[in-house]
Amino acid sequence: MPRIPLSEENTEKAMNNLDILMRCFGISKKEAENGVGISSGYLTRLANPTNGKNLSFDLQLKLEKFLDIPQFTLNNEDIEYPESDDEFIIKVMEKMNRQTRDEELKWKEIKEEHFGALPAAWNEIFTIEAAEDALYKGEMVNLRKDDSSGTLNYMVGSIFETSIADGNKVYLFETGYSVGDIETDYDEYGNPIPYRALDCHFELLMMTEDNNFRKVADDYRCGAPKKKVISYSIQRLYNVVRRSTQNNITKETMDILSKYLNEE
Repeated sequence: MPRIPLSEENTEKAMNNLDILMRCFGISKKEAENGVGISSGYLTRLANPTNGKNLSFDLQLKLEKFLDIPQFTLNNEDIEYPESDDEFIIKVMEKMNRQTRDEELKWKEIKEEHFGALPAAWNEIFTIEAAEDALYKGEMVNLRKDDSSGTLNYMVGSIFETSIADGNKVYLFETGYSVGDIETDYDEYGNPIPYRALDCHFELLMMTEDNNFRKVADDYRCGAPKKKVISYSIQRLYNVVRRSTQNNITKETMDILSKYLNEE
């Protein structure tokens, strides 16, 4: 990819966002520089406007991939430093992130056909019923019970479960809002537009001692002028958890294979 430079204004915004995210995620500049393959001190020089250096588009994408955040976040969003409550939850989720990557924290994937084995309190949050909108019309879906937004909120994909602190269960999952109806939305040629639940969010719940679910964190970025770090932290966690359950090769196995590969 060509090294297309961002504007001075977008570079400043991107570097400010990068600084906030790295501080909250506990990532040093040296770690980030090593992670994307740039020289030591390069990020510091980029952050100094008097150096006349602008962030390149390809480096931005590499940094976003390294941070495990969506593309175009750094130069398009206005991210604010979290308040103390959010900061505490971010530290919890980033610890989960690190422990999952280091294979210290194991997650179990619960597929939709096994949702019936979830604790009974789950039925207080989601209900299985026939969908009425165009997206899943007639299909039996997991639909949130307590949603008052006027749109339908579905469970999307699997649920991931782990245990922390004396065996307390934690559940991580994705939900999606249905954002259209093909009976009323059409393209410029008059063809119906098949909407999907693209407005997706992530939630982290914990099973408490009274056998009820309590929300730990969620990701609801839409409509907010300032984007919250906690939204990116839970998305990072979901990404690494999903990858960990899909990767059948353990770190120990990878180390053995790497040793073999590097042998003369």
